[in-house]
Amino acid sequence: MVGINSSDHDRGLCDEPDVPNNTPRAVVESSPAHCRCCGSAMEIHEMNSLGMQQAGMYRLICPVCPSEEERREAQRAEILRVAKEIAAPHGLAAELFPGIQSVGVGGDERTYSPVVNLVGPFPGLETLDLISREISGRTPVNRVTFQITAKP
Repeated sequence: MVGINSSDHDRGLCDEPDVPNNTPRAVVESSPAHCRCCGSAMEIHEMNSLGMQQAGMYRLICPVCPSEEERREAQRAEILRVAKEIAAPHGLAAELFPGIQSVGVGGDERTYSPVVNLVGPFPGLETLDLISREISGRTPVNRVTFQITAKP
């Protein structure tokens, strides 16, 4: 499974401060919360709803750990790297559909992942099956497609 791991971070804890979410802001301001993965003091950010600030609502964000968007982009880049590595020996290129995610099931929960698209000369169904299984086995991808149209 592709992991965007770093020896410095337990990414599952990056967005979890060491105080409960409903802690009054005054308490958090007087004794700062710390990130559970790297120990940095969390920054207080006002929560916005449709561009309007909600009275008293805040979110704690670690200034050191990557944002959810940065983690998602790093994961997409790693998935694409692995897919290209698997597809290249078969004369195929791999790409990710931008903005499209596939829904799958992992355990008892839904999973959402990018869709890998393979492009190139048709290598045969057995080869496509082999490539698809290897990509979905080494990455958290739910769907692998093959583009059969000649147009880009």
